[in-house]
Amino acid sequence: SDLLYILDIQPQGGLQCFPQPPVNPLKVDWGLPIPSPSPIHPAHHKRDRRQIFLPEPEQPSRLQDPVFV
Repeated sequence: SDLLYILDIQPQGGLQCFPQPPVNPLKVDWGLPIPSPSPIHPAHHKRDRRQIFLPEPEQPSRLQDPVFV
């Protein structure tokens, strides 16, 4: 499973934040990420937007009246 460990909080717009428990209690040293070079197109990321169509159900999904026996 993944673990989310908050290293830093940078509020904006005059907001003051005092998180409890304190952020980064283990004092993990972190720096700016080092960008990895892309061999194909170094400054271009391709994104595609596609429409998806879900198949219609064969029978309408609706509640049915109970059957008393």
